Amino acid sequence: MRSRSGTLTMDFRYSGRAEDYEGEYQCSARNDYGTALSHKIFLRVSMMESIPQNKRVSQGLNGDLYFSNVMRSDARFDYICNARFLFTHTIQQKNPITIKVMTSKYQGTTLYLLL
Repeated sequence: MRSRSGTLTMDFRYSGRAEDYEGEYQCSARNDYGTALSHKIFLRVSMMESIPQNKRVSQGLNGDLYFSNVMRSDARFDYICNARFLFTHTIQQKNPITIKVMTSKYQGTTLYLLL
């Protein structure tokens, strides 16, 4: 915490693990008239996992993901797009997207359909 700034700063670049700071936080301010408390917040660290790009999965210039030869394992309920801005040390996160893979029989062949 920077002294007298009211800002809590955690810097993981040089030491420590982000997971070590998970937990509940609450700020307080005191003066001669009493103490004020902020709402409690819970800090949770989420790990961003990249989607491996290969012959089946590619990313367009606009950031869209493209699947070819869809497989059952491509189905997930938590695809999330994160944009990371290194200069400002911020991450913009979109809402999770669910991808359903349905199977269909076509002339004796199993097809996987991306919905």
